[in-house]
Amino acid sequence: MENSECIIRKIEKQDLKNLIKLCSKHADYEALFFDEDPELIKRWEQLFFSANSKIYCWVCVNQKNHIIGYMSVTIDYSTWSALPFLYLDCLYLQEEYRKKGLGKRLIATLENFAFEKNINSIEWQTPPDNIIGINFYQAIGAKALDKKRFKLIVPKVK
Repeated sequence: MENSECIIRKIEKQDLKNLIKLCSKHADYEALFFDEDPELIKRWEQLFFSANSKIYCWVCVNQKNHIIGYMSVTIDYSTWSALPFLYLDCLYLQEEYRKKGLGKRLIATLENFAFEKNINSIEWQTPPDNIIGINFYQAIGAKALDKKRFKLIVPKVK
């Protein structure tokens, strides 16, 4: 599947059940526990779709309209700079869709969102054994900080 055959869009309410499946796969990939709490969808509905949303989520959808990846982000603030930054909480693509340019498209979507919000920094962390992820992050220009936390300067914002 070519990356152009997938679309990236903001999450919609009908996506939430499938997001649970992807979160579970993501947790498995990182060897972490994911609690499929029955109240999770209700909480997501409040977080993702409220007028004063604090978390933003995008999904990658293939030609069959299946969600094959997702990314979620919050707006946070740095005490040291007293400026906002985007915190990339999750970025996950199913294995068969990796290394096809979708990760770069997700990051471009995130950079555009940062530009819209007038935010010039994106930060995240990844497990130290996520070599594929670390190599990808370095290839897009992110710089490793302590604890494998990354920061990406959005060039369009002063």
